[in-house]
Amino acid sequence: MKIRHLRACLAVVPLLLSTTALGEMKIAWLSPSQALVDSDEAYVWREAIETQFEPDQDEIKRLQDETAKLRQQLSKDAEVMADSERVSIAEQIKNLELDLDYKIKKLQEALQAKQREFQEALQPKLRAVIDDLIQIEGYDAIIDLDVIPNTNGRTSTIYVNPKHDITRKITELLNEKSEEG
Repeated sequence: MKIRHLRACLAVVPLLLSTTALGEMKIAWLSPSQALVDSDEAYVWREAIETQFEPDQDEIKRLQDETAKLRQQLSKDAEVMADSERVSIAEQIKNLELDLDYKIKKLQEALQAKQREFQEALQPKLRAVIDDLIQIEGYDAIIDLDVIPNTNGRTSTIYVNPKHDITRKITELLNEKSEEG
């Protein structure tokens, strides 16, 4: 992964250092992940995922509510409860928390798998849209903002003039391509 980032940076440096190359080259910036997230297909996908995982989210909410109710009961009535009752409620809370942690982890893994599936399914379409735009607009270079991270996990680009950021244009073309097929 780091080698890929290094290669991306090394490929960009000569372009940025040569002002004559900049004057002669048509360069654009793109965040492919943002283009996918903003697409109409992503919106439809998010709605479908919310519907698909709604029962899981409802179950998690139920467990959270039940745990909170038992905690409140234990806190409120601890002084008047028998030791056995306090221990029983504490065990119930512990078991609910374990179940809750398991269900949350399972849901997160399922959501991540669906997200990877979605991105992999759209990659060919995204690549085709980018290739079409390269041909139409005559770009010499498109710099991927997603592969140049800094220590904060964000891109190391300090500034990109919005007129050179083609992310929105890619999203629009992706939406058009989705409507066609």
